[in-house]
Amino acid sequence: MLFILISIFCGIMILIHSGQNRFNWFVCSMLLLASNITIIDSPQIQSHRFFILCFWLSAIYHQEYKSTRFPILLPLVVYIVGLFCIGWHDKDLTVFYRVWKPLAFLLDSYFILLLAFWGTKNVKTNSRPIVYVLFVTTIYGIFTYIIKANPVYAVTNPESYFSYFQKYCFGDRIRISSTWSHPIAYGLICSIFATLQLSHLKTMREKALLSLLVINILICGSRTALASLIMMLSCYVLFRYKLRKTFTLALRIIPLAVAIYLFVPSIQSKVDQLVDTVMGVSSVEGSSLDMRQMQTAAVLMIYSSSPVWGHGPDYVQEQLRPDKKLMNLYTTQGYTLFGFESYAYIILIERGMVGVVLELLLMLTIIVYGVRNKKLYPAESANILSIMSGFMFFALSTGALDTWKFTMLFIGLFMRRIYEREISDHHSCL
Repeated sequence: MLFILISIFCGIMILIHSGQNRFNWFVCSMLLLASNITIIDSPQIQSHRFFILCFWLSAIYHQEYKSTRFPILLPLVVYIVGLFCIGWHDKDLTVFYRVWKPLAFLLDSYFILLLAFWGTKNVKTNSRPIVYVLFVTTIYGIFTYIIKANPVYAVTNPESYFSYFQKYCFGDRIRISSTWSHPIAYGLICSIFATLQLSHLKTMREKALLSLLVINILICGSRTALASLIMMLSCYVLFRYKLRKTFTLALRIIPLAVAIYLFVPSIQSKVDQLVDTVMGVSSVEGSSLDMRQMQTAAVLMIYSSSPVWGHGPDYVQEQLRPDKKLMNLYTTQGYTLFGFESYAYIILIERGMVGVVLELLLMLTIIVYGVRNKKLYPAESANILSIMSGFMFFALSTGALDTWKFTMLFIGLFMRRIYEREISDHHSCL
């Protein structure tokens, strides 16, 4: 109840503020309060979704949607219509949930693009409150790694902490999630903030924050998060700087990276595990190419029974996984499902080919938008492309998990910055 009341208080503060203060409350609340704090059971409103709804109400109240032109509105409208059509084809749901489930997914994902575009005018991503909260989050993450326990999670989720979280995070392989809901998702969130921090490395405090973020990525226990970080940093440097400067920077970084790999055993272990996973070595804990092939065969078999519209929203989580009889039947037929560790698997099963086309349409639209603006607005485009590429790799590798919100928030924010600079450049030419 205490954490629910804190979540409601934070939501109210998001609602009543605007501009930088609202953005600070939103980002800090999302970082400090895990998304699995449930405020309403049915329909399910958890803390992060509650914060998003409060942000929406605030943006609408202040009429921030006026006098703006969202740059990828048509593809977003097509995606929205298609997703609601997919939900409506699920005859196992009531009329309310045929509408609610697509809407809930959109609230947690692509609607945040539009929300951020409207509601982040002239905001800074490295304001003092956000930086301080990131320090708290990352230091607490290291603290949980040292004591091999997560006291905050134990308080907020006592019924599942010892049966699942304690075994999963602090068993044979230590994973830390700090104040986040899942260690792998936490790794990508740290990767996003580490990428954003590249633009703010003037002071020792800013450099220390980047170091803490990277340390948390290394101890979150996810090779996918580490690979996403490498991809995001590479994309940022590639798209942000000219070729000569990129080459010079690479010559400085590569020897340092090689030295760290050779002389820091923990980092060497992580990199070796990452390479082994890519090569499909089965002795490595977690995912491998062999496991992917078995999962893919099982997913295609399930997909084939409803290839156009899929089996409906949340089919995997709410119908397939709880149905032990059906899962056992697939196992006896020689199929291995594992954990559906790819967003592509979820789309194929739940949304079918229509969902695949819609997802490709919107993701490619965002990428094309970033590439198209690279020449005039390299800093903003580099952030859009790096965050999007890292998220896509992460989602396809291990599932999107709880990473949509910050991904779409910052992509929408940098879209807004490009829009503001376009307006400014237009006025300066008049």
